[in-house]
Amino acid sequence: MLRIISLVLLFTTAVAPADTIYVNGTLGSDAWDGRCEYWDGQSCGPKATIQAGIDAAAEHDEVLVADGIYSGPGNRDLDLNGKAITLRAAGGEPGACVIDCDHSGRAFYFHSGEGADSIVAGFLIRHAEGDAGTIYCYGGASPTLVDCTITNNAANNGGGLFCDEGSRPTLTRCIISNNLANCGGGVACKSYSDATLVDCTVADNLGAYGAGVWCSEHSNVTLVDCVISGNANGDFGAGVDCYDSDPTLINCVISGNSTTYAGGGLHFYHSNGLLVNCSISNNDGGDSAGGIYSRYDSAPTLIDCLIAGNTSSNCGGGVYCHYATAYMINCTLSGNQARFGGGLDCLPDSSPVLTNCYIFGNTATARGGGVRCYESDPILNNCIIAHNSASESGGGLYCEYQSNAVLNNCTITGNTAGTGGGLACNQESAPSLTNCILWGDTPSEIFLDGGAPTVTFCDVQGGWSGTGNIHADPLFRDADGPDGDPHSWHDNDYRLASGSPCIDAGDPGFAPEAGA
Repeated sequence: MLRIISLVLLFTTAVAPADTIYVNGTLGSDAWDGRCEYWDGQSCGPKATIQAGIDAAAEHDEVLVADGIYSGPGNRDLDLNGKAITLRAAGGEPGACVIDCDHSGRAFYFHSGEGADSIVAGFLIRHAEGDAGTIYCYGGASPTLVDCTITNNAANNGGGLFCDEGSRPTLTRCIISNNLANCGGGVACKSYSDATLVDCTVADNLGAYGAGVWCSEHSNVTLVDCVISGNANGDFGAGVDCYDSDPTLINCVISGNSTTYAGGGLHFYHSNGLLVNCSISNNDGGDSAGGIYSRYDSAPTLIDCLIAGNTSSNCGGGVYCHYATAYMINCTLSGNQARFGGGLDCLPDSSPVLTNCYIFGNTATARGGGVRCYESDPILNNCIIAHNSASESGGGLYCEYQSNAVLNNCTITGNTAGTGGGLACNQESAPSLTNCILWGDTPSEIFLDGGAPTVTFCDVQGGWSGTGNIHADPLFRDADGPDGDPHSWHDNDYRLASGSPCIDAGDPGFAPEAGA
């Protein structure tokens, strides 16, 4: 009988319903117990400050905060003390429940092992100021923030959110905007901290490094369905800035970010990372790397991404690899602009690999409208390089100073330059082209100034010496597209029409995969 009673008591304890603790800054008092939404004339009534509500809550309770502006002691530097509770704005309307830190501290400090069931939802958080983060997660703390707006805050690290020492918070449907920090104007993560942002906007933040998102020391941030826009800084990575970290970005938009130095959209340093179905557009890299800067042993992978309309005054309008690489699969680089390498620029010891990519309509004010490589060996498989332009040389591709690019099954067409509309190479560069088409480039397909390309089984307008080469109209299905405009790349069809002399004329050892 005693054993049965013990089991009943244990079961009853396990399923005890959670309580609601009420907070009302106008009608409440911290002397009351917080268990009544309105004062009952005795001791039951709402708390007046948010921290008092948190302190009164037990595990799995909900702290419901009435609409209003909460400021002063008890409403900043909030600490859940490791409790698995939900702190929620009662009204649910955006901006109706405000935590105002009065420039005198941070909003939340998570440092007691909080997990995903420590939840903060529905608040507008503003005017925090201090060393580390408006929302500061430390020592493995991994809370959940939902439907929060974090704006107009300042810190040394992480103007909006700072994650440190193995913290793993999750933010869903949050807006992080107009914040300021040295590292990570919007979000900063360091020391093995892996923040996850889902359906969030990180916009209009300022920072010296990573104005939008900054991650360092093996912090593998995950961004899903996020917008990173309008962030600005003076150094590296205005949108996303990574050091020894491997971020994952899925279905994200990185747009309109700007830096004065390099990496308008993203910057990778000793970092890899994965981008899937992302748009990196209209970013300004200042001196270099308008869209993406892959630097020093970095090797990010991009799949199904659009890199468009990015600019830099010097190197790499779309992507810039410097002693690094990048893997791009089914990506489009279009409408980017730089002095060197309008679409892609590769500097010493860089070997990016592009597969099934479209490099279209990029501009170089000097050399390499589509791609420039300098002492680098990029590999391009099944790519189309079309309608790019360079003021000086190499409208499609420019190889200089011992660059040995490899192109297999590529089409180079409609590009223009002062010399070498399709390909230009010099200074002992020896690119290799197999099963490629070079047709319709102006003023010529290939220009040599000390370089020695190997061209085999290619269709080159005007002819070119080499095994298996031909000179015949490749018969593209519809190079101008239904709109009749070759410069409108979205509908151009460079597949080979029936009867093309290029069909079955290539080296079978380099045949493209079916459907490529």
